[in-house]
Amino acid sequence: MEKGMERIEKDLQDPMLAAYHEQFGRELRDQNALFERLSLQIYAAGLQWETIVKKMPAYRGLFYDYDVAKVAGMSPDELADQVDHYPDVIKNHAKLTATITNATVIKRLSAGETSFIDYLTSLLPEGLPVAGPRTELADLAVTISKQMKKDGFSFTGPSTVQVFLDSIGLFKPQRQAD
Repeated sequence: MEKGMERIEKDLQDPMLAAYHEQFGRELRDQNALFERLSLQIYAAGLQWETIVKKMPAYRGLFYDYDVAKVAGMSPDELADQVDHYPDVIKNHAKLTATITNATVIKRLSAGETSFIDYLTSLLPEGLPVAGPRTELADLAVTISKQMKKDGFSFTGPSTVQVFLDSIGLFKPQRQAD
């Protein structure tokens, strides 16, 4: 059995990891679910994704189940107070603050009658999902990342954006021939 397949088999024995595997790559349209998925990809930057998946309940508690309006309204003092109640959360201030910043941007988009999913799809070429070799999707993720940053999103580098779009079914990487 290939090393990657062994890892997936092992992950599927853990209920939280199995649930994450089951959801990864499936289309999402709900604003709060999209916001959660983006946030989780941000938290996972530089870490093993398994670490973040196992801490999902704590992050959901900290950020009001990723209710965009509630998170956008959080003050720095409220965040600091909330973090104290969730010891399982990784205390990366930049990533936690990015969650509030991104909620504020998503709230602003929806106030202008643009849903988060419509915003994301507006950044993609026609024809969804976007399929192609991983290298082409990586190039597209660079462009999308730049636009998201211009629009006010935080901690949305190309790698994070690519995995996020993979995870919500907008990118469909195709295996390249050896």
